Amino acid sequence: MKTTRFNIAKPDIIKLFDSYRKNVFTYSDISMILDQNRDFWRLPQNMSTKKFISVLQEKTKLNVHKFSFPSFNKQIYIWGESSVFNILPALKPDAYFSHYSAMYIHNLTTQLPKTYYLNVEQSPKPRIPSNTSLTQEKLDFAFSRKPRASNNIAKYNDSRVSLLNGKNHNNLGIMNIEIDEHEVPVTDIERTLIDITVRPNYAGGVFEVLSAFRNAKGQTSLNRIQSYLNKMDFIYPYHQAIGFYLSKAGLYSNDKLSLLKKKPIKLNFYIGHRLPNLKLDKNWKVYYPSDMDS
Repeated sequence: MKTTRFNIAKPDIIKLFDSYRKNVFTYSDISMILDQNRDFWRLPQNMSTKKFISVLQEKTKLNVHKFSFPSFNKQIYIWGESSVFNILPALKPDAYFSHYSAMYIHNLTTQLPKTYYLNVEQSPKPRIPSNTSLTQEKLDFAFSRKPRASNNIAKYNDSRVSLLNGKNHNNLGIMNIEIDEHEVPVTDIERTLIDITVRPNYAGGVFEVLSAFRNAKGQTSLNRIQSYLNKMDFIYPYHQAIGFYLSKAGLYSNDKLSLLKKKPIKLNFYIGHRLPNLKLDKNWKVYYPSDMDS
């Protein structure tokens, strides 16, 4: 490659990348940019995307972040500097921040994330037939075991990125929040509270979940929570755990929380797997660690 051609075009190349509202790119993004501007920049026809990226890294402010997941590898290209919350959604189309990451974005925790959670919904699947009814024995056995956890994890600087392959909920409760002048997809507060109730191991544990509920005081809609629960249509009675947390955190009075009791409360449920020193909340029929009372 004749580097002089790139050097001649360099001001125009920089001007174009500076003009984009976004500054995070995938390999295919840069390949398209090269194809669309190659003639104008008078770059050689044999200059590949790989070579173009290499020269950009050498002569401009294009940086690369490499992610190695067990299921795939991907490189994300950043023009200058960018927030982790702007970079990570480029890993997968339709990915959005959830669980502990959503807690952090919504200021439901003051702890800096050590793991960033990105959820990519599965394709729609038929619901488990209703004849597979729950029994107390089945619930007791399920919650006596370790919770399921994603192994699709990659390192990112001093932290980790966990890609979740969650159940399809048609992107229910997904919103965009502006962070560093970029729109970031994330679960809203109500969806976040539901998600961390369902998977407390992705939220720092049940005590962190309770803290998040307390920090959400004055920011939630009980009607929206109820609507989301109806649409998400869980097999397990997570409405009991949600009711417990809302009551324990003092978000709503018992009268208002009666809305959640429109769903049946028949079996004793659990707020987490393999919890010690269990105590039964008789109002919501939920087992929780007795230390939560202190």
